[in-house]
Amino acid sequence: MIDDIDTSLQTQNQQLATPQKFVLDQDAKEGIAYVSKLFTNDRLSREAFTFLAPENSSEDVIIMDGETVGRWILEVGHRLFEEGSLPGLPSWEQEDSSPELRVSLKAWEDALSVPMGPNFAELVEKAFKQAEAGFFQLGRLAPRLAALRWCSCMAWVRFRTLAVMEAGGNCSIPQGAASRDACEQAKRFIFKALDSVVSEPKVRVLFDYDLVGEGVWHGGGKEPLPEESEDEWHRRSCEFDICRIAHQVERAPPVDVNASMPRLLVMQPFGTPHKRLRLAEVPRMILDRNKWYTEVANMPLLNLCSKSAVVGPILHMEVPPPPDFDLEDPEVRSKVERGEDLGKAEQEDGLPGALHGSVGLLYAALAFEELTVHFHPGSLLLEGLMEMFVHYGPKLRTISLAGNAGFVNEDSLSLLTLAGDTVKTLDLEGCDLDPSYLEGILNTVKSLRALQVLDLAGNKLDGPTALNLVAALCDNRIDLDILRLDGNPLGTPEVFKNEVATLLATRGESVVAGGDLVLHLGDDAVRWCATPKDGCLAWRLREEGGDVVRTTSLKEMDRMVAQTEVQLQRWEASDPRAAKSAGGRDWLRRKRLHNARVWSSPGLRFYRKQRTWLASQKD
Repeated sequence: MIDDIDTSLQTQNQQLATPQKFVLDQDAKEGIAYVSKLFTNDRLSREAFTFLAPENSSEDVIIMDGETVGRWILEVGHRLFEEGSLPGLPSWEQEDSSPELRVSLKAWEDALSVPMGPNFAELVEKAFKQAEAGFFQLGRLAPRLAALRWCSCMAWVRFRTLAVMEAGGNCSIPQGAASRDACEQAKRFIFKALDSVVSEPKVRVLFDYDLVGEGVWHGGGKEPLPEESEDEWHRRSCEFDICRIAHQVERAPPVDVNASMPRLLVMQPFGTPHKRLRLAEVPRMILDRNKWYTEVANMPLLNLCSKSAVVGPILHMEVPPPPDFDLEDPEVRSKVERGEDLGKAEQEDGLPGALHGSVGLLYAALAFEELTVHFHPGSLLLEGLMEMFVHYGPKLRTISLAGNAGFVNEDSLSLLTLAGDTVKTLDLEGCDLDPSYLEGILNTVKSLRALQVLDLAGNKLDGPTALNLVAALCDNRIDLDILRLDGNPLGTPEVFKNEVATLLATRGESVVAGGDLVLHLGDDAVRWCATPKDGCLAWRLREEGGDVVRTTSLKEMDRMVAQTEVQLQRWEASDPRAAKSAGGRDWLRRKRLHNARVWSSPGLRFYRKQRTWLASQKD
């Protein structure tokens, strides 16, 4: 045995002494792409991705994989060129008068594969210059806004790349003033490009039409509303896209440059000085002018005893009330006396105050920060409003449809899935939901993967339906902190509680072996761990089956420890030469160390104490 150990050590030493030969792969690349190094090491470079779409935010790029950002930018860039950036637009017409944008996209595509910094910087410079030229040559507003987003992205990457190259080239992160100057130059360029759009009369007239209505005078006459902007989707989409990119650039560092943010010039009535408005304030002004409900309030304290608390402000969304006609007006009175329809006044189709789903984009532009939203009946009935807000609005923590009995349907529940993985509370209290909505509720809950609180109180879910809901949650491993079902016709409460306890106990079987299941059936409560930790006994039992457990008695283990020590002593006395060699001493040390660990294990210590106690009891 010792001879085998010595031979093994000699062979290992010979292998270490012999120089190893490495064969280069002739097909291997020169190195990883430089763009992956840039976006991985320089986090601020990833801010460029924020400007590509109105729904993007700075928080998203923090967790993005640096190796995939470049490909994402290229994919979204092609989508901007082919489809534009206006949400809700029913049609899209490309403008082929600017081939520079195609060249810019091709230059960025080439930049994704180069491994050297100077080559990457050269291609980025080309992509930026071509994007800038294409943006300033476009004429129509929709393609121009799409080009503005692509140009802003390329400008940010270009200035960050220059700063990285000046800091050392090998993706050295620029420090202090150099990093700040790069971001400042990029923001000032984007501000300049945005100002060139906002200052155009054909853009100002869109905001003026919805905001003031005094008109925009240009070239000695009143600027007409573009024909394509008579469509509410086009007009509101342009307003939303401009306000959104202004907010995205405003949130990018450094914040002290925001004083140079371009303002929107609006004409005021005669004798009133004109105003220059911050673009972030314009959506709320349009909504207030047209009497849309935009109240922001905190959760009332009266229901805290039964409902889960909602932290932070809640945005309430509702359509304007019906027009109130002045019956003292002779013209109105004459129409009433003749039995004529008074119409919808300022809410007539085509007017700024018309009820239209595109207003959901204005709500989305208003609510830039993460918040809670409560949809009232009118906002649910207006086609497109809820969809546009949930998809393009901020990240939502809580969505409430409470009190909308008779207005919530399958389509409303399916639209909630657009909210993503940030929703933690879904309030469906008093929505008149019956057993036919079970599948819709389950599909919604499955899509909202971060959901913790589901409020279904005050509906029409009977006992079997509620039990099917709980069983489906358990089967799909959807672990909610709170499921509220009071106010539903559940039948006998004690029977229903026992059935729920049985379902939850079955759900907790996967963690029983880990000791995480606690049942308090006397108090009608069940508590269980969502899932066992990786590697623990309960996890191994679930993943590998019952064969992973090998049982043996403590008495047998105690006997084996003593036998092992006797065998080691016998071998040491019978072959002292091998036992005193370097390999023998090391082998004995490892064996005795392992035996000592087994001897001092908690199970054997407890067994020996119990054996001593039993012996003392017999005496």
